[in-house]
Amino acid sequence: MKLLYKLMSFALFFISTGLYAQVYVSDTTTKQYITGYGQTFTSTFTAIPGGGWGTGKLVVYFEGDFGDNVEYITVTDEGGNTIGQAGPYSSGFDCDGVDSIEIPFNALNIDTWLATGNDVNFSFAPTTDVDPGNCSVSYFQCRIKYNFCIAGVPQNLAFFTLSDSLFCKYDNSITLTGQPAGGTFSGPGVTGNTFSPATLLPGSINMITYTATDGIGCTTTFSRPIRILRAPMVSDTVACPGTAPILSVDGGGTFVWFYNSALTQVVDSGNIVNANPIDQTTSYYVARLSTTSSFDVNSLTTANAQIADHNTTSGDDRGGIAVTPNYVYVVGDNNTVRADASNLANQVSLPIRDALFSDLETGELFSLWSTTDNDNPNYNNSFMMVDALQGLDVDMNFTGVITPIDNPFQVDYGSGIFAGYGFVGVYSGADGHIYVISLNDFSVQDMGDHSAMTLYGSENWSDWGVLEYDGLDFHVLYRSWDGSGNEIRRRNLTTGNETTVIDFTSGVNDLSSFTFSPWNNRWYFHHEGGSGTFGGSTETMGFADGTFSSSVLTSNSLGCYSEVEVVVNTIDLGPDQISCDSLGPVVLFAGLGYTSYTWNNVNNNYNAFPVTESGVYIVEAVDTYNCTISDTVIVTVNNCTGIDENESLVSVSLYPNPVQDNATLAIESVKNQELQVRITDMQGRTLQNYTVQAMQG
Repeated sequence: MKLLYKLMSFALFFISTGLYAQVYVSDTTTKQYITGYGQTFTSTFTAIPGGGWGTGKLVVYFEGDFGDNVEYITVTDEGGNTIGQAGPYSSGFDCDGVDSIEIPFNALNIDTWLATGNDVNFSFAPTTDVDPGNCSVSYFQCRIKYNFCIAGVPQNLAFFTLSDSLFCKYDNSITLTGQPAGGTFSGPGVTGNTFSPATLLPGSINMITYTATDGIGCTTTFSRPIRILRAPMVSDTVACPGTAPILSVDGGGTFVWFYNSALTQVVDSGNIVNANPIDQTTSYYVARLSTTSSFDVNSLTTANAQIADHNTTSGDDRGGIAVTPNYVYVVGDNNTVRADASNLANQVSLPIRDALFSDLETGELFSLWSTTDNDNPNYNNSFMMVDALQGLDVDMNFTGVITPIDNPFQVDYGSGIFAGYGFVGVYSGADGHIYVISLNDFSVQDMGDHSAMTLYGSENWSDWGVLEYDGLDFHVLYRSWDGSGNEIRRRNLTTGNETTVIDFTSGVNDLSSFTFSPWNNRWYFHHEGGSGTFGGSTETMGFADGTFSSSVLTSNSLGCYSEVEVVVNTIDLGPDQISCDSLGPVVLFAGLGYTSYTWNNVNNNYNAFPVTESGVYIVEAVDTYNCTISDTVIVTVNNCTGIDENESLVSVSLYPNPVQDNATLAIESVKNQELQVRITDMQGRTLQNYTVQAMQG
């Protein structure tokens, strides 16, 4: 059962396939040169096929004065609708060679446009900021590509719906139904028309695809993304019999523990809790409460400041910072240094992680990640498509848990990373936009163009700051080079308005990496050398007092659960036994692997114990977890009459010999009498015990 409810938007994908549905790709048009201001252009595509469907792409190639965010070409379709813009350069520099962009349009309009003149036209209008004389050449050219069917516009596009796009790994399989009927489903976790999330990795996004052919023979394909939600990170544990097991879970946030997988019988809440005492192996279930909270930094001060030099453990400064409840991390040219958050002591040199940040709600460490490059954006290679996050452990090792985000974006030199409370904000040096990533469902919000920000700049590819959320708007706190040049500013990502949080009138050197700790009510920073405000020598990390406020904005809901098995070791002496004294001692066996054995309060450290007298026998053993476990058995030793001693009264035979599956026991008696028959093994353990009525002869 999944109790998590999240709002999440996924893109839907149409893909052409099959005999009758094809992809048309036009030739590239001739170059159209921009020679003056206020020009408009038209690109015409002729002799192109009808039957277009799905989302087409107009690919525009451009070169020239397109370095600034106001330098671009507005693109309009034949119906007069603005469909996008070409430019500015992703590099941010004028005259930077050929760049390109794909602009989507509705390919169902192809037939409508063809009906008016047997061709398709797109209009292009460079902004007046594009200077045709600034570069040696300024031009654009384009081509189109779209799905089409030679039988005509498809009557029924392949389509299917799902009741949810978020699943826990243990959720039940669901039956898939597509339109038009008769198609086939494919994708990870799909068998026939059944989707099962059990085989998929938590955090992964997987595509379910439906391919179907309509009544005129057009085959189309429709896909929906499915996300497998993460569950808490736990490990099985061991408890001693009769004790209350200690249950623990890694990570931050609020965790609730349950006795049952239906999540109705609560144990307690917290990272570490105690359950009721148990005497046998028991399973428990833990889920994280999902909330959306506000987070506002009320003040950053210089009060109670403390600094430490980290040149020895990190090398020259680089840029990059993250904080957890216990540690602060600062990135240098040789290493990332980790220090105790409480006092900056116990510095340790760890691997360089140039895209690190922490969740200020949970304390979890992450890195921005590109699955295409199989790397994080870094000092040597900052131009990357960020399409995922990867976890980091406390030693800066990548955890291997790579979680895709639902809206990838490009970053480059001059970017910014802003740690938030359940969110992270990323300013893209490639396009000037800020993207806010939810660290709960990993959805991405494009907050629009914020290239007017005056990020101070670090020696790394990014600056580091803080992301706030007040329930309506997101804000970023960043070091600005504008104004006095020593300000930390707050920028509203809805309005673009900025205010000053603190102005360090005595200077803070090149401080461009800072973050906030809600656990310690401090903000942490790095700058090179010393500063008039905080002092310092070669490479300075530090903290000072700060205040914040936070409140829960949405009601709690439970995410996917993880199961924790608490193992209680047991020892088993077997069932009670009855034996004959003539058969020798009954040997009780307590098993192997224990550190000590005590039999009836005598610690002889033997795992076997011979019994010759009737009585109650108790073994106590200590296992490798220092748990004392015990078992009790009753042994009855009788003075038995054997077969030989009854030879004058009865004749006993057992056949066949050797015995295969069954044996026959035949008894001949000299008189009518009741006989007690007991069959034992070689160790005196009773196998059969019953009474028979023997008849004379």
